[in-house]
Amino acid sequence: MKSEHRHELKTNELAEWLANFPQWAKENRITIIGVLLVIVVAVAVYIWKIHRRNVITQKQIELTTYMSQVLGAKMQIMKAQSKGTDLSYILLQPANSLNSFARTVENDRMAAFALIKRAEALRTELHYRLGPVNQEDFITQINLAKGSYNEAVKKPPLFLR
Repeated sequence: MKSEHRHELKTNELAEWLANFPQWAKENRITIIGVLLVIVVAVAVYIWKIHRRNVITQKQIELTTYMSQVLGAKMQIMKAQSKGTDLSYILLQPANSLNSFARTVENDRMAAFALIKRAEALRTELHYRLGPVNQEDFITQINLAKGSYNEAVKKPPLFLR
């Protein structure tokens, strides 16, 4: 078969298919709509999953930042203590940040972890004070730490998910 004849046959098939397309589309309208709907839903689910993963990653970065602030504050306090200065109070700011994070994050595991780290920061602040700790401050800080631990325990355990 010559290439010209083959090309002519293909052109005729295409012309025939285009001529019959409106009729075919009418007959298969429900199938076409169903396939398009499935495609749209699949794309929407995929986009939602990517967005959700990005949100979780951002929250993980935020939690890591707060934990790094606690560690940095501890280092700063130790340096200042070697010079006779008490900077233990700077642990309260990252502790408050961890508390706000735990209240706003949707992930229970991250919230529980933030609450535990907050309680540790509150207790550490008492330990790093240079002078004596008065009883009122001690009771207040310990009760705040206990409250954080209790809230963390109330979060659903990992093995139940």
